[in-house]
Parts: sequence; structure tokens; C-alpha cells
Amino acid sequence: MKSLRNLALGAVALAASVAAHAAAFQNGSFENGVFTASPDSLGTTQYLYAGDTAMTGWVSYGLQWGLPSNTSRVGEVAWIDCPGGCWTDLAPQDGNRFVDLTGRSDWQYGAIYQSFDTVAGQQYTVDFQLGYSSTWSGTNASPRNLYVVAKDGSSIVADNDPDWTLYSSTTPGWSAASYSFTAAGSTTTLFFAGGYDANHYVGLDNVSVTAVPEPETYAMMLAGLAAIGALARRRKAK
Repeated sequence: MKSLRNLALGAVALAASVAAHAAAFQNGSFENGVFTASPDSLGTTQYLYAGDTAMTGWVSYGLQWGLPSNTSRVGEVAWIDCPGGCWTDLAPQDGNRFVDLTGRSDWQYGAIYQSFDTVAGQQYTVDFQLGYSSTWSGTNASPRNLYVVAKDGSSIVADNDPDWTLYSSTTPGWSAASYSFTAAGSTTTLFFAGGYDANHYVGLDNVSVTAVPEPETYAMMLAGLAAIGALARRRKAK
């Protein structure tokens, strides 16, 4: 009886431990932070340059796709607060705000990153929404490209890092995407970057990070649930 109960409690504790690490990621819909609209944005957009931490949990990080030097981080992202879409056909996918990873520059695209607790060797799934808008560049514009990479505790990543994973969309609006990584350490930094061959609006919204239990974890959880059921049946029989 005691061994069954301990097994059940162990399964519950393990599940809680996995969930606790995943919960360290925050503000995936970009709703929280100190929003101060830029003067030229009609009250809807705050431009975040390299090093800006106005969005809770996130840091803005400049990129220079296609340029010879990677030493000057001058790219920016646009943090947009406009539930109805305002002057673009892209409204937030979740909540009232989203991020445009191309900012307003032609080549100096921006990126954002967040560091959070992970368990070394644990696999994680990152779900997010990729936004496409043809407001400024027409319906025949090139695909909207977004790049993702996860690094072990790193707050610096190279523009030409071979680990960048590409996501593209040619459909106006939002499309669901997913990225997976295995944590190399107790802290992981997740980067999202605007693609260098897109002109306007690489939207990002509704980001979540979830730990993927290994098969033995599922087995232990199922065994724990079975044990709880057995205990309940015994008590009812008495």
C-alpha cells in the first residue's frame, strides 16, 4: 500500500517539477511591460533598439543581415499596441499587442531574446504565431521569414549562426509554427529574428515554451494514476 502511494506521489511531484521549469518563461504574448509610443507612430508603436528591456522578460537585439560587419547592433523591432490592426491588416493574434521583428529599417532587422530556467537534457517545444502583412509591399511580396535559435544561457548570437531555423509564410494573417530544442544547461536563451529577405512585417505573437516529458515520465505518471485508482477502489470496497 505504501509503495503504491509513494509511486503516485512521485509521479505527481515529477510532473510538477517539469511544469515549474516551463513556467519560468514569461510574457509570450507581449502584453506586459512599459509601453511608451514613439512620437511618429500615432500612438500605436514603440520602437525597441538593441538592449531595450521595455517588454517584460524580453531584450531587444539588433541584427545586420547581409552587412559585412556584425559589431554594431543597430537594428530594432516594433512593439505594436493596436487591437484592431490600425493602419495594417495584421491585428494581434492574442491579446492587444504583438511584435514586428523588422522594425522600420531596410536592412537592419531586429531580434528579441529571453532567458529562462531549463533542465539539461530535457526537450522543449516552442509554439508561436508567425504574422504576415502585405499592407506596405503588395500581395506578391517575398515570403515573411522568421528565424529561431535556442542557446545555452547565451545572450549573444551571431547573425550567421548555422543553428538558426527558418520559418516562412506567404499567407496574410497568422500561421502557427513550432520549434523544438534540447536544453544544454540550467538556463536557455531563446532568440527570434526578422528575416533579411522580407520587406515589412514579420509578426510574432503568442509564444509558449513547454517541457516534453520523456517516455519514462509518462509511464511513471500513468503508473501513479493507476495506483491512485487502486487505492480509491480499495477504500470504496471497505
